[in-house]
Amino acid sequence: MTSVLDAALEKSHLVPVDQKWVTKRVGRFPLAWQPTVESEYVHIWEKAGFSDANVRLRELSDQMLLPNTGLMVSSDRKVVEGYAEVISKRLEMEFTDFKKRTGDLIFSVNCVKDEVVKRGLTFPLDLEKEYTKEQLIAALARVFDPHWWRRKIAVIQGRKLEQIARDLKLVCRHKQVYCSNQTVSNRKGQLSRNKRMLEGLEVVSDTDDVLSLIDCVEASVANPENRRAELMARMRGFEDVANHLGHQGIFFTLTAPSKFHAIHSKGYQNKKHQGGDPREVQQYLCRVWSEVRAAWDRDGIKTYGFRVVEPHHD
Repeated sequence: MTSVLDAALEKSHLVPVDQKWVTKRVGRFPLAWQPTVESEYVHIWEKAGFSDANVRLRELSDQMLLPNTGLMVSSDRKVVEGYAEVISKRLEMEFTDFKKRTGDLIFSVNCVKDEVVKRGLTFPLDLEKEYTKEQLIAALARVFDPHWWRRKIAVIQGRKLEQIARDLKLVCRHKQVYCSNQTVSNRKGQLSRNKRMLEGLEVVSDTDDVLSLIDCVEASVANPENRRAELMARMRGFEDVANHLGHQGIFFTLTAPSKFHAIHSKGYQNKKHQGGDPREVQQYLCRVWSEVRAAWDRDGIKTYGFRVVEPHHD
């Protein structure tokens, strides 16, 4: 049993119904998160009893599982790569078998789609619409590519990881600001791997000039420094145009309502939070801003400029 739980057990002289079950559930979380999970378990146990503590732990730990994959949100890259190799080859074989036995391309594609959706991913095409045979084959080629699976699973892992971190109150002004340290570490690792790969590749121009791919990337807007400089140059251009036309620049700040914020700025849980994630906040702000622009357009007001999104502390 882990230290936080051990101390609580020793203090209370009570034993959980199933210590192995608790330990196994806590073990699903990243190592750095486990003390927080244990502390929350003990807190609920002391306030409301084992039953509520076990329900909360079950809910949190179940979120760490990726459906019908055997993977967890915290599964490392090597494990995901192994799964991607297996599932992509398996679905390709099943498709070939379905197609051979039925002779029905659409039915066979739908069978593959069902397997993809069952694992929490989105099939490359919306099969409610009509597509050409070439489009269907192109979509299948993605599903049969292990790289496609790795990318899609990595996106799901990142999003779910951050949602769970917010549920555990790890992401806020007084702890891990904007996103979890786990995500920061994962992103740094990804950038490092990408850089090593680019450093080992070269490109050949139409005039047979050989260039290092990493040099090309760093000279383009894929380089964050260049991208920022280009943004500032465009802003200056908009300002010059506005001054020339005698227009007035106005700065608006739209803020998401309380229901989207998990933690108050002082560090305690927001009871009004309804579980929304950053994508839902973005959709909300986009909708509000589109309504604002539509209202202005009806009044004959035309706008130009920039819209940027700033993360809240949680």
